[in-house]
Amino acid sequence: MKIINLVSPILGTNCYLIIFNTKAIIIDPSVEYDLILKNLDDCKLEGIFLTHGHADHFSFLEDIYKHEKVNLYMHENAKEKLINSYKNGSELFNYPLTFNDLEKVIEVDDNQIIEIDGCLIKVITTPGHTNCSVCYLIENHLFSGDTLFYRTVGRTDLY
Repeated sequence: MKIINLVSPILGTNCYLIIFNTKAIIIDPSVEYDLILKNLDDCKLEGIFLTHGHADHFSFLEDIYKHEKVNLYMHENAKEKLINSYKNGSELFNYPLTFNDLEKVIEVDDNQIIEIDGCLIKVITTPGHTNCSVCYLIENHLFSGDTLFYRTVGRTDLY
């Protein structure tokens, strides 16, 4: 497994490209598709995983979906944020952003195991920062979105 950390120009949000054997996933699609494509190493993009529904964590989802219509994994409560710019926080920055193409959504829940290309991804629900926050545990790597920050935790006063 190879982990590539890509940092978004919007609020410095982390986007992770996880490359398994022949397939890859994106966690928090907050960078342009061209940057993802440049790092895919001839792997097939198999899915996109959201840690929660704030706009800085899905800011380039629409751009990626124009090219790769793959399954979108997220907590059921994230849907209401994706379709509502107030609830996803993008209105705070005077840049209302929504994503309404929810036909390929796969809802995830606590302790669910998802298998991609022979690798196991464990879902850990972590409500607090949002009511839809989840972490993804892949091998011994935890992808926590805004649940955890260096020496602190994510804010809990936002929608």
